[in-house]
Amino acid sequence: MIRGASRLEYKESDRGLTLQSEFAEAGGAHRPRGDRMIIHGTGVVNGGAVASHNDHRIAMCLGIAATKALGPITIHDAESVVEKATRIFWDDLEELELIAKQTV
Repeated sequence: MIRGASRLEYKESDRGLTLQSEFAEAGGAHRPRGDRMIIHGTGVVNGGAVASHNDHRIAMCLGIAATKALGPITIHDAESVVEKATRIFWDDLEELELIAKQTV
């Protein structure tokens, strides 16, 4: 459970509802409930096509989820949206994935 979720509503997108929608597309599940976000972990993210909603934090969250997905996740507009915040996020994420694979 994540507390303070109600403040996610007033960002680039309604992040709570956006994550609910996009994770449903990729096979995950969570529900905003008042000021809390209840996450129903299935242990599996299937993959699929999702949208960034022009929100860099949504794109980065979905990118992190993609590292453990059973299939590829395509995030529409991911590069351009995240570049507004940091130009190295995708490179850093790729490097972390490589390190994680080496330590398993």
